[in-house]
Amino acid sequence: MYEDFPKETKEFLDTTDRPPYILFDTIKSNMYHGEKPNIKLWEKLADIVPSYQRRFGIDGARIDMGHALPSKLLQMIISKARENDEDFSFIAEELQVSNAQFAYDAGYNMIIGNGFTMEPRVFEGKLQRFIMNSNTLPLPLFACGETHDTPRLAAREGNEVLSKMLTVLNMFMPNGVPFINSGQEVFERQPMNLGLDSRENEEYNLSVNDPYNGKLALFDKYQFHYTNNRRWELPDILDSLKPIRKKWLKELTNNKSFEPIYSDGNSQTFIGLAYYKRTKTNKDNVLIIMANGNPYHEVYLKPNIEIIRSLSHNGEESGRLLFSTHEGPRSFSQIINHNILDIHLGAGEVKIISL
Repeated sequence: MYEDFPKETKEFLDTTDRPPYILFDTIKSNMYHGEKPNIKLWEKLADIVPSYQRRFGIDGARIDMGHALPSKLLQMIISKARENDEDFSFIAEELQVSNAQFAYDAGYNMIIGNGFTMEPRVFEGKLQRFIMNSNTLPLPLFACGETHDTPRLAAREGNEVLSKMLTVLNMFMPNGVPFINSGQEVFERQPMNLGLDSRENEEYNLSVNDPYNGKLALFDKYQFHYTNNRRWELPDILDSLKPIRKKWLKELTNNKSFEPIYSDGNSQTFIGLAYYKRTKTNKDNVLIIMANGNPYHEVYLKPNIEIIRSLSHNGEESGRLLFSTHEGPRSFSQIINHNILDIHLGAGEVKIISL
């Protein structure tokens, strides 16, 4: 990155005659940099994204380990791309939500975040905390429970029930960018890499007779299990959610339209989300998403919707169950005393209601 050594390392060198070098994953150029940038290299790196813009018309990219680059080089990369497209989107490989402000200040549009470690830990209350705190961040983050570096949701506690619940819920997470990892849509169990949050023997999630047991797709020859008998389950669900997301996209991408919903008993496995919009009739202007994070047991709850009633001026005493992971669409009238919903959620069920 530089034609000279970082000042912090010079005292440890017996000579300065050798050219400087970087050991992968040991030197962060954002913290330890020289005084003579390798301009030709920087210009080459800064032209990679524009070259893909010119050749393929891409409109976004993730910078791998971008936080370890010299800040001036990072700004070169971002500004060069936005000279061609002012709306070009950059994703920061930032896994700590506490660093979201730094990513925002650097010019990123979103971060990956830590959903992959928070969402699967339902019984520790981490799913609820992750979802409910997401809209407090200065920029969006990935709404996901797995990535190419992590264990598969279908191999976590709760298995396919957990995977289905989170895949649906993440389509409506406030300040979230829904992300589906390759293979997640067919309940793939075998991880592609063991880089993050992996457990002992994580690479052995398939039957002993499966030729891909012990294989990692990032390093070995591998094919996803696209022929399993549940391969269309999640794609069909996602197809059902498309018109709902399309109708409510403006509100789903506006944190000011979001209001959390809480239930009696303060259950840490219950997730309640509501979005609203102002309409002339104050009808069909509230969308409620409720999820039972417990993949084993059903629950009976009484969520309070008084605040969302006040914000939306919606006074409807009935509505429509638009979607459920457990039943088909139907009318909805389980409302007690105007502000309390009388809700049954099956194990891992997600319900979406319009009022």
